Amino acid sequence: AELGWWLSVVEGPDPLLGSRALDPARDTQATVDHLSVHLSAPVTEALLAALPAAFRGGVNDGLLAALALAVTAWRRNRGDEESSVLLRLEGHGREDDAVEGADLSRTVGWFTTVFPVRLDVGDVDLDEVFEGGP
Repeated sequence: AELGWWLSVVEGPDPLLGSRALDPARDTQATVDHLSVHLSAPVTEALLAALPAAFRGGVNDGLLAALALAVTAWRRNRGDEESSVLLRLEGHGREDDAVEGADLSRTVGWFTTVFPVRLDVGDVDLDEVFEGGP
């Protein structure tokens, strides 16, 4: 019954994030770059506690919103006005409400759910967002 809705999520643009598509022969572990970012205690507190409380969501909601804004800003700086980001999110697969009445307490192994998500920031004023405006 939900197939039409799920298909609509993946319809639409999905521009490359790089200058070319990934090439399994060329893009290997040996070519991976690493970036580490350390957050201060106040920023971590805001991400883990204040943001979820203010928006009645979870930490992932804030992280996904930040990702959507960052990708949109990155694209706009390169002349691409696409405001949506298509992602595949992965869950642990043990959501009790996935099947009504299911008791997962006696299951063994790992379940994984993967589902498409399209985040669209629309025509938000990115300068205002990144300056901390309303």
